Amino acid sequence: MVSDVFSIPLAVPHAAGAPASASLSAGPRLVLRHFVGGPENRLLQAAVAALSEDRSAATPLSWGQTANPIFLFGPTGVGKTVLAHAFAMLWNERNRMVSPLPATERPSAWVLDESADGWRKRTRQVALIHKIDTCVRQFVPVIVTGHVSPIADSQLDAPLASRLSAGLTIPVKPPGSESRRVILQQLAEQRELQWESTALRFAVDHWQHTVPQLQALLDRCLLELAGSRPMITTRVVRALMMDQQRTVPQQISDIRRLVARYFRIPIRQLTGPSRQRTCVNARAIGMYLARQITGCGLQQIGQQFGGRDHTTVLHACQKIDALMSHDPETRQAVAEISGHLRSP
Repeated sequence: MVSDVFSIPLAVPHAAGAPASASLSAGPRLVLRHFVGGPENRLLQAAVAALSEDRSAATPLSWGQTANPIFLFGPTGVGKTVLAHAFAMLWNERNRMVSPLPATERPSAWVLDESADGWRKRTRQVALIHKIDTCVRQFVPVIVTGHVSPIADSQLDAPLASRLSAGLTIPVKPPGSESRRVILQQLAEQRELQWESTALRFAVDHWQHTVPQLQALLDRCLLELAGSRPMITTRVVRALMMDQQRTVPQQISDIRRLVARYFRIPIRQLTGPSRQRTCVNARAIGMYLARQITGCGLQQIGQQFGGRDHTTVLHACQKIDALMSHDPETRQAVAEISGHLRSP
Protein backbone atom coordinates (compact mmCIF):
# COMPACT_ATOMS: atom_id res chain seq x y z
CA MET A 1 0.00 0.00 0.00
CA VAL A 2 1.39 3.39 -1.04
CA SER A 3 1.35 6.00 1.73
CA ASP A 4 -0.21 9.40 1.06
CA VAL A 5 2.01 11.04 3.68
CA PHE A 6 4.50 13.70 2.52
CA SER A 7 6.99 15.89 4.33
CA ILE A 8 8.27 19.45 3.94
CA PRO A 9 11.64 20.45 5.48
CA LEU A 10 11.22 23.11 8.15
CA ALA A 11 13.39 26.14 8.79
CA VAL A 12 13.29 25.66 12.57
CA PRO A 13 16.43 25.31 14.72
CA HIS A 14 16.95 22.08 16.62
CA ALA A 15 18.39 22.51 20.08
CA ALA A 16 22.10 21.97 19.54
CA GLY A 17 23.48 19.26 21.72
CA ALA A 18 20.16 18.60 23.45
CA PRO A 19 19.77 14.96 24.44
CA ALA A 20 16.95 13.04 22.81
CA SER A 21 15.34 12.53 26.18
CA ALA A 22 15.31 16.23 27.14
CA SER A 23 12.14 17.24 28.93
CA LEU A 24 10.39 20.59 28.93
CA SER A 25 11.77 21.51 32.31
CA ALA A 26 15.32 20.80 31.20
CA GLY A 27 15.57 23.07 28.20
CA PRO A 28 14.20 23.91 24.74
CA ARG A 29 11.43 21.73 23.45
CA LEU A 30 12.24 19.00 20.94
CA VAL A 31 10.64 19.83 17.61
CA LEU A 32 10.07 18.03 14.34
CA ARG A 33 12.45 18.80 11.48
CA HIS A 34 9.72 18.27 8.86
CA PHE A 35 6.08 19.19 8.46
CA VAL A 36 4.26 15.90 8.00
CA GLY A 37 1.12 16.04 5.89
CA GLY A 38 -1.38 13.69 4.34
CA PRO A 39 -4.52 13.90 2.20
CA GLU A 40 -5.92 16.55 4.56
CA ASN A 41 -3.16 18.99 3.53
CA ARG A 42 -2.48 17.91 -0.05
CA LEU A 43 -2.89 21.50 -1.33
CA LEU A 44 0.37 22.44 0.42
CA GLN A 45 2.20 20.45 -2.23
CA ALA A 46 0.93 22.90 -4.85
CA ALA A 47 2.71 25.67 -2.96
CA VAL A 48 5.91 23.61 -2.78
CA ALA A 49 5.72 22.99 -6.54
CA ALA A 50 5.19 26.69 -7.23
CA LEU A 51 8.11 27.72 -5.04
CA SER A 52 10.44 25.14 -6.59
CA GLU A 53 9.80 25.83 -10.25
CA ASP A 54 11.54 28.13 -12.71
CA ARG A 55 10.13 31.60 -12.09
CA SER A 56 10.13 32.40 -15.81
CA ALA A 57 8.15 29.30 -16.81
CA ALA A 58 4.70 30.05 -18.17
CA THR A 59 2.83 27.43 -16.16
CA PRO A 60 -0.43 27.78 -14.21
CA LEU A 61 1.53 28.19 -10.98
CA SER A 62 4.34 30.34 -12.33
CA TRP A 63 5.44 33.38 -10.36
CA GLY A 64 3.99 36.71 -11.39
CA GLN A 65 0.24 36.37 -11.05
CA THR A 66 -1.59 33.23 -9.94
CA ALA A 67 0.67 31.82 -7.19
CA ASN A 68 1.53 35.02 -5.38
CA PRO A 69 0.81 35.69 -2.57
CA ILE A 70 0.47 32.39 -0.72
CA PHE A 71 -1.98 32.67 2.17
CA LEU A 72 -1.96 29.90 4.78
CA PHE A 73 -4.86 29.85 7.21
CA GLY A 74 -6.10 27.56 9.95
CA PRO A 75 -6.45 27.12 13.71
CA THR A 76 -3.65 27.55 16.22
CA GLY A 77 -1.11 24.74 16.33
CA VAL A 78 -1.44 23.39 12.79
CA GLY A 79 1.97 24.73 11.71
CA LYS A 80 1.18 27.82 9.62
CA THR A 81 4.13 29.88 10.85
CA VAL A 82 6.76 27.15 10.48
CA LEU A 83 5.37 26.33 7.02
CA ALA A 84 5.58 29.98 5.96
CA HIS A 85 9.25 30.14 6.95
CA ALA A 86 9.88 26.75 5.34
CA PHE A 87 8.40 28.03 2.08
CA ALA A 88 10.56 31.16 2.30
CA MET A 89 13.65 29.01 2.89
CA LEU A 90 12.75 26.80 -0.08
CA TRP A 91 12.39 29.77 -2.45
CA ASN A 92 15.47 31.56 -1.12
CA GLU A 93 17.58 28.44 -1.71
CA ARG A 94 16.16 28.07 -5.22
CA ASN A 95 16.82 31.75 -5.93
CA ARG A 96 20.38 31.45 -4.62
CA MET A 97 21.12 28.71 -7.15
CA VAL A 98 19.58 30.37 -10.22
CA SER A 99 19.97 34.11 -9.64
CA PRO A 100 22.93 35.86 -11.31
CA LEU A 101 22.82 38.61 -8.67
CA PRO A 102 25.37 38.78 -5.85
CA ALA A 103 24.14 37.72 -2.43
CA THR A 104 23.80 41.31 -1.20
CA GLU A 105 21.40 42.16 -4.04
CA ARG A 106 19.26 39.03 -4.14
CA PRO A 107 15.71 39.52 -2.82
CA SER A 108 14.32 37.25 -0.13
CA ALA A 109 10.83 35.86 0.21
CA TRP A 110 8.65 37.97 2.49
CA VAL A 111 6.82 36.29 5.37
CA LEU A 112 3.96 38.20 6.97
CA ASP A 113 2.85 36.24 10.04
CA GLU A 114 -0.50 36.70 11.75
CA SER A 115 1.34 37.60 14.99
CA ALA A 116 3.19 40.57 13.42
CA ASP A 117 2.19 43.82 15.06
CA GLY A 118 -0.33 46.09 13.42
CA TRP A 119 -0.42 44.99 9.80
CA ARG A 120 -4.20 44.60 9.92
CA LYS A 121 -4.67 48.23 10.99
CA ARG A 122 -6.66 50.11 8.38
CA THR A 123 -4.08 52.90 8.26
CA ARG A 124 -1.46 50.40 7.03
CA GLN A 125 -3.49 48.32 4.61
CA VAL A 126 -3.05 50.52 1.54
CA ALA A 127 0.75 50.57 1.97
CA LEU A 128 0.65 46.80 2.40
CA ILE A 129 -1.15 46.37 -0.93
CA HIS A 130 1.55 48.44 -2.66
CA LYS A 131 4.29 46.35 -1.08
CA ILE A 132 2.62 43.11 -2.17
CA ASP A 133 2.25 44.45 -5.73
CA THR A 134 5.93 45.40 -5.77
CA CYS A 135 6.94 41.89 -4.68
CA VAL A 136 4.70 40.30 -7.31
CA ARG A 137 6.18 42.47 -10.08
CA GLN A 138 9.67 41.44 -8.96
CA PHE A 139 8.68 37.73 -8.79
CA VAL A 140 9.34 37.68 -5.03
CA PRO A 141 6.92 35.48 -3.08
CA VAL A 142 4.77 36.90 -0.31
CA ILE A 143 3.72 34.29 2.27
CA VAL A 144 1.02 35.31 4.75
CA THR A 145 -0.59 33.43 7.66
CA GLY A 146 -3.93 33.92 9.36
CA HIS A 147 -6.62 32.22 11.43
CA VAL A 148 -9.19 32.49 8.63
CA SER A 149 -9.10 33.14 4.89
CA PRO A 150 -8.62 36.77 3.81
CA ILE A 151 -12.22 37.09 2.64
CA ALA A 152 -13.49 35.85 6.02
CA ASP A 153 -11.20 38.16 8.05
CA SER A 154 -13.38 40.99 9.35
CA GLN A 155 -10.31 43.12 10.14
CA LEU A 156 -9.32 43.37 6.48
CA ASP A 157 -10.81 45.94 4.12
CA ALA A 158 -12.05 44.58 0.80
CA PRO A 159 -9.05 45.75 -1.31
CA LEU A 160 -6.46 44.00 0.88
CA ALA A 161 -8.63 40.90 1.33
CA SER A 162 -9.00 40.68 -2.43
CA ARG A 163 -5.26 41.18 -3.00
CA LEU A 164 -4.32 38.50 -0.47
CA SER A 165 -6.79 36.10 -2.12
CA ALA A 166 -5.36 36.61 -5.60
CA GLY A 167 -2.73 33.88 -5.32
CA LEU A 168 -2.86 30.55 -3.52
CA THR A 169 -5.16 30.49 -0.49
CA ILE A 170 -4.55 27.23 1.35
CA PRO A 171 -6.24 25.88 4.48
CA VAL A 172 -3.84 24.13 6.87
CA LYS A 173 -5.61 21.39 8.80
CA PRO A 174 -4.69 19.29 11.84
CA PRO A 175 -2.98 16.01 10.92
CA GLY A 176 -5.18 13.14 9.75
CA SER A 177 -4.73 9.55 10.88
CA GLU A 178 -1.94 8.69 8.43
CA SER A 179 -0.01 11.83 9.32
CA ARG A 180 -0.55 11.29 13.06
CA ARG A 181 0.95 7.82 12.84
CA VAL A 182 4.16 9.16 11.30
CA ILE A 183 4.29 12.14 13.68
CA LEU A 184 3.82 9.96 16.77
CA GLN A 185 6.57 7.60 15.58
CA GLN A 186 8.96 10.51 15.00
CA LEU A 187 8.17 12.15 18.34
CA ALA A 188 8.74 8.87 20.17
CA GLU A 189 12.04 8.31 18.36
CA GLN A 190 13.24 11.79 19.38
CA ARG A 191 12.56 10.91 23.01
CA GLU A 192 14.15 7.44 22.70
CA LEU A 193 10.77 5.80 23.24
CA GLN A 194 9.20 2.88 21.41
CA TRP A 195 5.58 2.15 20.58
CA GLU A 196 3.81 -1.08 21.30
CA SER A 197 2.00 -1.75 18.00
CA THR A 198 -1.47 -1.89 19.55
CA ALA A 199 -0.75 1.27 21.57
CA LEU A 200 0.24 3.18 18.44
CA ARG A 201 -2.96 2.16 16.66
CA PHE A 202 -4.99 3.15 19.71
CA ALA A 203 -3.23 6.55 19.98
CA VAL A 204 -3.67 7.28 16.26
CA ASP A 205 -7.41 6.60 16.57
CA HIS A 206 -7.98 8.53 19.80
CA TRP A 207 -5.38 11.34 19.93
CA GLN A 208 -6.86 13.57 17.24
CA HIS A 209 -4.72 16.57 18.10
CA THR A 210 -2.35 19.15 16.61
CA VAL A 211 1.41 18.61 16.70
CA PRO A 212 1.99 20.78 19.84
CA GLN A 213 -0.67 18.76 21.64
CA LEU A 214 0.90 15.48 20.47
CA GLN A 215 4.28 16.77 21.65
CA ALA A 216 2.80 17.48 25.07
CA LEU A 217 1.36 13.97 25.24
CA LEU A 218 4.69 12.37 24.27
CA ASP A 219 6.44 14.46 26.93
CA ARG A 220 3.92 13.10 29.43
CA CYS A 221 4.75 9.58 28.22
CA LEU A 222 8.43 10.33 28.82
CA LEU A 223 7.64 11.32 32.40
CA GLU A 224 5.38 8.32 32.98
CA LEU A 225 8.09 5.93 31.79
CA ALA A 226 11.02 7.59 33.59
CA GLY A 227 13.28 4.90 35.04
CA SER A 228 11.39 2.04 33.39
CA ARG A 229 11.37 0.27 30.03
CA PRO A 230 10.91 2.96 27.32
CA MET A 231 7.90 1.26 25.72
CA ILE A 232 4.63 3.14 25.26
CA THR A 233 1.90 0.61 25.97
CA THR A 234 -1.85 0.78 25.60
CA ARG A 235 -2.06 1.06 29.39
CA VAL A 236 0.05 4.24 29.31
CA VAL A 237 -2.04 5.71 26.49
CA ARG A 238 -5.30 4.95 28.30
CA ALA A 239 -3.96 6.45 31.54
CA LEU A 240 -3.06 9.68 29.75
CA MET A 241 -6.49 9.81 28.14
CA MET A 242 -8.13 9.49 31.55
CA ASP A 243 -5.88 12.26 32.86
CA GLN A 244 -6.97 14.43 29.94
CA GLN A 245 -10.55 14.22 31.11
CA ARG A 246 -9.66 16.95 33.57
CA THR A 247 -10.85 20.14 31.96
CA VAL A 248 -8.30 22.50 30.49
CA PRO A 249 -9.59 25.43 32.62
CA GLN A 250 -8.85 23.37 35.75
CA GLN A 251 -5.35 22.55 34.50
CA ILE A 252 -4.67 26.21 33.73
CA SER A 253 -6.14 27.18 37.10
CA ASP A 254 -3.57 24.91 38.76
CA ILE A 255 -0.82 26.53 36.68
CA ARG A 256 -1.95 30.04 37.66
CA ARG A 257 -2.05 29.09 41.34
CA LEU A 258 1.46 27.59 41.32
CA VAL A 259 2.94 30.44 39.30
CA ALA A 260 1.42 33.02 41.66
CA ARG A 261 2.76 31.12 44.66
CA TYR A 262 6.25 30.80 43.14
CA PHE A 263 6.50 34.53 42.38
CA ARG A 264 4.64 35.51 45.59
CA ILE A 265 1.98 37.59 43.89
CA PRO A 266 -1.84 37.37 44.11
CA ILE A 267 -3.59 35.51 41.30
CA ARG A 268 -5.66 38.64 40.57
CA GLN A 269 -2.39 40.49 39.89
CA LEU A 270 -1.16 37.67 37.65
CA THR A 271 -4.28 37.83 35.47
CA GLY A 272 -4.83 41.58 35.83
CA PRO A 273 -3.44 44.56 33.89
CA SER A 274 -0.28 45.05 36.01
CA ARG A 275 2.88 45.80 33.98
CA GLN A 276 5.28 45.37 36.90
CA ARG A 277 8.28 43.35 35.81
CA THR A 278 7.61 40.47 38.21
CA CYS A 279 3.99 40.22 37.08
CA VAL A 280 4.88 40.36 33.38
CA ASN A 281 7.51 37.61 33.73
CA ALA A 282 5.26 35.45 35.90
CA ARG A 283 2.37 35.86 33.45
CA ALA A 284 4.58 34.91 30.51
CA ILE A 285 5.82 31.78 32.31
CA GLY A 286 2.23 30.86 33.19
CA MET A 287 1.14 31.17 29.56
CA TYR A 288 4.20 29.22 28.40
CA LEU A 289 3.49 26.37 30.82
CA ALA A 290 -0.20 26.34 29.88
CA ARG A 291 0.77 26.00 26.22
CA GLN A 292 3.39 23.34 26.83
CA ILE A 293 1.47 21.21 29.30
CA THR A 294 -2.10 21.44 28.00
CA GLY A 295 -1.31 21.99 24.31
CA CYS A 296 -4.52 24.02 24.00
CA GLY A 297 -4.99 27.02 21.73
CA LEU A 298 -3.52 30.47 22.27
CA GLN A 299 -6.94 32.11 22.43
CA GLN A 300 -8.17 29.70 25.11
CA ILE A 301 -5.04 30.32 27.19
CA GLY A 302 -5.42 34.07 26.80
CA GLN A 303 -8.98 33.91 28.13
CA GLN A 304 -7.68 32.19 31.27
CA PHE A 305 -5.07 34.93 31.79
CA GLY A 306 -7.34 37.95 31.97
CA GLY A 307 -8.89 37.82 28.51
CA ARG A 308 -5.66 38.51 26.61
CA ASP A 309 -5.59 37.97 22.85
CA HIS A 310 -3.76 35.15 21.08
CA THR A 311 -0.88 37.36 19.87
CA THR A 312 -0.05 38.30 23.48
CA VAL A 313 0.11 34.62 24.41
CA LEU A 314 2.22 33.82 21.35
CA HIS A 315 4.74 36.56 22.19
CA ALA A 316 4.92 35.36 25.81
CA CYS A 317 5.59 31.77 24.72
CA GLN A 318 8.26 32.86 22.26
CA LYS A 319 9.91 35.04 24.91
CA ILE A 320 10.10 32.25 27.49
CA ASP A 321 11.19 29.71 24.89
CA ALA A 322 14.14 32.00 24.04
CA LEU A 323 14.98 32.64 27.72
CA MET A 324 15.01 28.90 28.45
CA SER A 325 18.16 28.54 26.35
CA HIS A 326 20.31 30.98 28.36
CA ASP A 327 18.58 32.32 31.47
CA PRO A 328 19.04 30.09 34.55
CA GLU A 329 16.35 31.89 36.59
CA THR A 330 13.73 31.22 33.93
CA ARG A 331 14.80 27.58 33.62
CA GLN A 332 14.62 27.15 37.40
CA ALA A 333 11.15 28.72 37.62
CA VAL A 334 9.79 26.53 34.80
CA ALA A 335 11.41 23.41 36.26
CA GLU A 336 10.09 23.96 39.79
CA ILE A 337 6.56 24.91 38.77
CA SER A 338 6.24 22.08 36.23
CA GLY A 339 7.65 19.69 38.87
CA HIS A 340 4.84 20.64 41.27
CA LEU A 341 2.30 20.19 38.48
CA ARG A 342 3.51 16.65 37.90
CA SER A 343 3.52 15.73 41.58
CA PRO A 344 0.56 13.58 42.67
